[in-house]
Amino acid sequence: ESDFGKEYDSLSDMVAFGLAPAIVVYQWGLIELADYGWMWGKLGWLAAFFYAVAAAMRLARFNTYHGIVDKAYFEGLPSPPAASLIIGLVWLATELGWSGGLALTAAFVTTSSAGALMVSKFVYSSFKEIKMTERISFSYALTLPLMLIMIFVNPPLVLCALAFLYALSGPALWVWRRYKRIERRAVLENAAHGHHL
Repeated sequence: ESDFGKEYDSLSDMVAFGLAPAIVVYQWGLIELADYGWMWGKLGWLAAFFYAVAAAMRLARFNTYHGIVDKAYFEGLPSPPAASLIIGLVWLATELGWSGGLALTAAFVTTSSAGALMVSKFVYSSFKEIKMTERISFSYALTLPLMLIMIFVNPPLVLCALAFLYALSGPALWVWRRYKRIERRAVLENAAHGHHL
């Protein structure tokens, strides 16, 4: 509640969702890019560093915008799902025994993409519009138990998939809104053209 608490919360988030995933993915796979040459080694280090810096910028922007933007959405991928994406990938890849070029490529692309999405302008649902005190639809009521069962059956796969889908939802929503805007503009132009005729 206090100003001290807000600052301490941000520092905790930075360590838990910024530095820790960056160190884990670097030690798990990105460090091995150095085996492919000096430049590749630098790119692996840079991807982990970029992710950590992006997490810091994302948290700073959230603190600055707090109370200004629509609470139903976040601007940029929030740091907890970004961390879930990184850790989920490492967990899943370890379970599946990924190694070599496939694992390194996946680690590099996922880490860089998660960092870029955190500082992007894409909007993500905060799910704050769902209030447990109010009446909720049957589909919402069914979703949570199903997700818990799926997570219980295969935790690394389901957690990684959920984080991946949420990370993609921002760009997908942007494309959808852009398409609807273009479609609306075309309808208006056609209506105006027909009116002139």
